[in-house]
Amino acid sequence: METTIIFLDIDGVLNKSSQWKKMFTLDNTCIDIFCKYLQSLKAKNLRIILTSTWKNGWDNTGNHAPHIADLQSRLNKYGLKISGKTSTDSTGDRAKEINDFISSHKLTKCHCIVVDDDPAIFKSKLLPNCKTIFVNANVGFSVKVKEKKWYNFLGL
Repeated sequence: METTIIFLDIDGVLNKSSQWKKMFTLDNTCIDIFCKYLQSLKAKNLRIILTSTWKNGWDNTGNHAPHIADLQSRLNKYGLKISGKTSTDSTGDRAKEINDFISSHKLTKCHCIVVDDDPAIFKSKLLPNCKTIFVNANVGFSVKVKEKKWYNFLGL
């Protein structure tokens, strides 16, 4: 079964920069559009991996911080769940974190979609099986982003 991995940032993707004054805010519209986008991919084995600093609240045993429990609850409404998180790279290179996750979990044959709002933190080049969706942090994940389809990349 072909696996599709979504490497997910939260701030600027599932919320808007105008909402950052209150920590760990989620935007219902951004979440709704993001989840419907993932459902439209019709991927048989979809995994969401947190790359966001929010990942510090995610725990393998299910003992999550309240903001992660809230996020997971909202994703569950769409049949989605968080499957893991990347490690933090000491240089702040998000691409290296993602590449290391892919290599250590032997996921080089998977389709990977990286969803983030800040291309500046991608200091390295992503592995060839990764495609990126860079979101405008002012609007978060929106219909305009959703229109960028990856069907050919995913073979759907």
